[in-house]
Amino acid sequence: MFFFPLLRSKRFGQCVLMNSKSRRILNFILFQLGWWGSFFSAVQKIDFVFLAAFVAAVVGSHFYFVVNRRLRIKEFLFFVLVTPLGYLSDSFWHSLDILKFSWSYSIFPPLWLLGMWSTFPMAIGHSFSWLEGRYIVSFLIGSVGAPLCYRFGENFDLIAFNSLGKMTVYGVYWGILMVFLVRFKQIRFF
Repeated sequence: MFFFPLLRSKRFGQCVLMNSKSRRILNFILFQLGWWGSFFSAVQKIDFVFLAAFVAAVVGSHFYFVVNRRLRIKEFLFFVLVTPLGYLSDSFWHSLDILKFSWSYSIFPPLWLLGMWSTFPMAIGHSFSWLEGRYIVSFLIGSVGAPLCYRFGENFDLIAFNSLGKMTVYGVYWGILMVFLVRFKQIRFF
């Protein structure tokens, strides 16, 4: 990790060698690494300690390389609010029996889902920044994309929807959530 300080600008607190497009691309790669790492840890039933360390490295890299110093507090607050909100919302859908997670023995979903929710907030303001002000597109991406991701998990016996109707309800919820998150990310806290 000796090269990390060489990429940082002391004046602006962001990568010297990276423009905003490069940071968005790096953010997308980190998001994909975190999402797929969480997914494969569930498929392979890898220990949560490894998953936590991997997700922490991905999220830490995001805060170090992608987020400039002036926005770091706002980004961290967004991360701290959205990660538990998403995990608890999936707990709610799990308790209503709309989502069924394999090898979840409590009211809470499995911890690999927390890994996915930890990487999702970092993508909203960066690689998904093109959604700002495009609320219909945000709704469509959330309402179609999220159920498709969960349907993908069904192929690996990680999750199950009981019916198409329940998946539709969940899709509408995700569409609304995506619009809310895109709009919420634009709010200036400070």
